[in-house]
Amino acid sequence: MKHKILILDRFHETGLKILRNQPNLDITHQVSPELNTNQNYEHDILITRSRTKINSRLLELLPNLKLVISVTSGFDHIDLNAIKAHKLQVEYCPEANADSAAELAWGLLLSTTRNIPQAHTQVTKGLWRNEHLIGRTLKDSTLLIIGFGRIGKRVANFAHAFGLKIIVCDPYVENLPSWADAVTLEEGLKNCDIVSLHVPKTNKTFHLLHADNLSLLSPHAILINTSRGDVVEEKALLHALASKSIRAAGLDVFAKEPLAENSMYFELKNVVLSPHAGAFTEDAYKLGAIQCAEKVLAFLKGEPASHPLPPQTAWVNDLDTLP
Repeated sequence: MKHKILILDRFHETGLKILRNQPNLDITHQVSPELNTNQNYEHDILITRSRTKINSRLLELLPNLKLVISVTSGFDHIDLNAIKAHKLQVEYCPEANADSAAELAWGLLLSTTRNIPQAHTQVTKGLWRNEHLIGRTLKDSTLLIIGFGRIGKRVANFAHAFGLKIIVCDPYVENLPSWADAVTLEEGLKNCDIVSLHVPKTNKTFHLLHADNLSLLSPHAILINTSRGDVVEEKALLHALASKSIRAAGLDVFAKEPLAENSMYFELKNVVLSPHAGAFTEDAYKLGAIQCAEKVLAFLKGEPASHPLPPQTAWVNDLDTLP
């Protein structure tokens, strides 16, 4: 039986080579993440990234679809109820960009603690050191990690190597390394120097940080968010940064993306911004494509899904898209 695969958005050539070596596959790859509503699609396998919204409207354009694979670790772009209604198998690639996302979080942390972007701007203007560039030493600082999953654990390992004290808030994780301590959210916010967010978007994490608990942070605290923009109440964060009730923030995600041209973030000097680029490395793209290709081959052989959605995790009942 000949299978037709539709690949939307960027997909690494290494993955394409694996798929092209299969004689029973007919591959269509388009750079655009969107389907043409005037076109007839006969594909039974769809590979996408997060820019493609997998919902009932899209699935109606793909009546022969049997398998959906997202080359991502997040999956809030997928309507799991729609998938269930269409009786489709859906998979994701949670390991593909874990390293790149953790490294970006650490890069934002270093950038905010040492004012690296501001230092670069100073030098390009022919200026040299001044008191505005004075940063902080990480050693012996306290890092609060909210969400101790694949990425949070990697960030914790970086922090441990740098000599930070690590505290963790994650109600679904029982076993922590000997060098990390479990805390409640309130305890962690009161006692940390830096907070880094690594949680999925669910009912319980929407505005997990808001005006009331952001006020628990000390004026020297730094916030790093590489998870999802809606995890932090944006209005409250903007106020905290503008009033300097917290020292700085490093942000890769936002409530609405891309940022509007008149975003208030652009007026702040104590924020480092990144364009949702956690997975934006050649290595992550390559690994994701390889893993997708392997999932397709496993599907063709009738093997069970390696990373089915919804995931079999303790927090699965918090997902917005589940009944």
